[in-house]
Amino acid sequence: MSSTNVDQRNTIGGQGRETPALDQGFIYESIRRAILDGRYEPGDRLVESQLAAELGVSRTRIREALSRLETERLVASLPTRGHVVRRLGRRDMEELYALRLELEGYAARTAAETITLRELDELRAIHTRMVEIERVNTDGSRSAKLEKIRRVTDVNNEFHRLIQQASRNRRLEGILRTVVERPLVFQSFYWYSDSELAESLAEHEGILKALNERNGALAEALMKQHISRGLRTLLREMAPTE
Repeated sequence: MSSTNVDQRNTIGGQGRETPALDQGFIYESIRRAILDGRYEPGDRLVESQLAAELGVSRTRIREALSRLETERLVASLPTRGHVVRRLGRRDMEELYALRLELEGYAARTAAETITLRELDELRAIHTRMVEIERVNTDGSRSAKLEKIRRVTDVNNEFHRLIQQASRNRRLEGILRTVVERPLVFQSFYWYSDSELAESLAEHEGILKALNERNGALAEALMKQHISRGLRTLLREMAPTE
């Protein structure tokens, strides 16, 4: 993807149509979601005029949203390029995953006490879908591999979000929303070997079993082990100087 021009895949609004007055939160969320969904990659420019045209709002309101995203460290402001999607280094990843480790571990432990039978059934169905996707053989092309990883990533996020929801802690869900970044999850799956992906799915199965048995301590330990695997994979593939 070009860092100077954004193609139609990155469109987040309506191709220059005038849009009724939008809530500032919606503008912020639209841009944030485009970043987390990978429509804008690290290093891509976020051009105020283009975003304003797509969402049908003023550049001032786009600037406000970008400033908010800058405080979340999703966006960086560079003197010569304006706002760009921020590249995450080794320290960023270690900090994000340290938070995720504790928060998702706590969510799993709490969910073991509060998850409903219906939610457990949903979690089993999600896990089954993920296993089925993992078993699909691709044609070996990069595009097929990327599409499979996108599907695995989406279903994986469903699995984790349902556990967070089952914890019945709305504040925890909100905090995790700012910590768990889809591009990082996608990257960890991208670098997984077949055996590592199989082990990751086995960890999901173990977490599900612990939740079903109402074993909070075990659910927390398995979740932390699972999150740690993703971090190790990302750090393994990073250059030492990043």
